[in-house]
Amino acid sequence: MASSEDKLKWRALLLPRNPRIDEMKVKVFEKMDQHCFEIPRYQNQTYEVRLWCAFDNENAPWTSDYYARYFSTEASVPDRPPVFLHNGFFYNSEERTMLVFWLPLHKVEYTAPDFAYIVQSDLGKKALIVSNNSAIFLDWDPSIAATISIWSQNSLGLSVNSSELKVPILTNSERHQAQELEYHLKTDIMSWRPPKDEENLTDYMVFWCSAAKNNSQFCDDTRPLKKKRLEKSVNELHFNESVAQYNKAVVARYRDNSGGGMRWIGPSFSEKSSNILGFGTGFVLLLAVLARLSIVCFRRLQKCKEVEVELPVGILDAMDGWKESVETADTPPIITFPASVSPKGLVDIKSFLEETSRQEVEDTIVSPYVSVGPVL
Repeated sequence: MASSEDKLKWRALLLPRNPRIDEMKVKVFEKMDQHCFEIPRYQNQTYEVRLWCAFDNENAPWTSDYYARYFSTEASVPDRPPVFLHNGFFYNSEERTMLVFWLPLHKVEYTAPDFAYIVQSDLGKKALIVSNNSAIFLDWDPSIAATISIWSQNSLGLSVNSSELKVPILTNSERHQAQELEYHLKTDIMSWRPPKDEENLTDYMVFWCSAAKNNSQFCDDTRPLKKKRLEKSVNELHFNESVAQYNKAVVARYRDNSGGGMRWIGPSFSEKSSNILGFGTGFVLLLAVLARLSIVCFRRLQKCKEVEVELPVGILDAMDGWKESVETADTPPIITFPASVSPKGLVDIKSFLEETSRQEVEDTIVSPYVSVGPVL
């Protein structure tokens, strides 16, 4: 039988390759004559395991060196869906579009490659994902109440559960929205007036996010979206810093879920109203511009066929002398081109095509958010 001096005790430290995960000490225990430790909760991650040992007695020193091993946790479907913001919807009555917002998952929660979100309503409409925290429904019918659901998705499938957002009938949504939003630059205070209908009003939620530089997005999804709850008697919020370049929203919440959704002000919105700029209209304008460019290019190509090239005076004068001297001389005369020919007229076709090809690749941006999910 082995003495206590012969038995070893172990300690372990897990060092994740992902910098978003903190290193962790884990307890080593014996099971079926093996030394084991619990697997970390994060899926699809790689860890370095460092192991130290010592004799199993109170004063025995630990080894100065360690054993290093590596292992990876298994990939899986996402553990959970994202969470919608409280009454996190914005209906644009002029464009009949519906924007919805959520708090995204952290990257350590993706658990497998090809991570994306799937958003659809119980009316069968699917949303277009425009960023990591928002999506848009086109041609929204405000006369019908709906439930919007969101799932997380990766290469192995959908999350088991979904989050839901209840959207009421919005034909009179303005009566249940905060009124006259204004941001005061000198004091960094945003103020508003109560909704026209205050019956069953419970409180306010204020949201603000850094405006995205990319026009196809609304909030900069690389930075956190912030929120604060206020009592219904409070009609202003004092920020600790300037948020002039932030998009800011106020949501009036009602006991019977009759709220009109978010009311916005900020760089992505016009000054006189909360109509969003650059989404529904932006899609139409983009298609119109592309169509116009196609027509212009086609017409220019057609005109190129009819172009008559006029060379500078004197450029072909030497040709007449050359024709006459061909029959009387073995060596053709030197053709001299006038100095008025601009060197800009000479193009290295090979290098030009290579430059164009490189530029086209550099100008191509692949959105990490757009994914075609299964029909649910």
